[in-house]
Amino acid sequence: MIAATRDDDGAAALIHTDAMEIRQTTPPDAYETLQRDPTAVYLDVRTPEEFAAGHPAGAINVPVIFFRAGGSSPNPDFVATVQRLVPPTTPLLVGCQAGGRSQHGAELLVGAGYRDVSNVGGGFGGARDDTGRVVTPGWRDAGLPVETGAGRASGKA
Repeated sequence: MIAATRDDDGAAALIHTDAMEIRQTTPPDAYETLQRDPTAVYLDVRTPEEFAAGHPAGAINVPVIFFRAGGSSPNPDFVATVQRLVPPTTPLLVGCQAGGRSQHGAELLVGAGYRDVSNVGGGFGGARDDTGRVVTPGWRDAGLPVETGAGRASGKA
């Protein structure tokens, strides 16, 4: 079961699942966190190709899932790669294209002992409803700083 909550002051919400709770944030709030806390890291869990086409400025890339002809497969090195790059005490803002893969990545990281993890709802490209209407603008559409190229990409294909 999934249910979203929001604090009275509009602070980050929580997603409640049978497995765990993951803090939720928006791209503008994630950007504010990165500006306020120099130890915070934006972890982009999209594929290297998606990341290279455009990503939040300063983000690191560790794909949680790879897309191949005929389907997708999880990155078996996801948690180990993040652990090599980012200490478990680091505040992590986990984003993808719309928020689904990053939710999964955030759950994996919390399960591995990371405690300050937030899922960036809307991700880079925005979350859409069943009709295709944007319901949560993404990082790009919010006008936040964007880079292209491989940057600080990590992970295997």
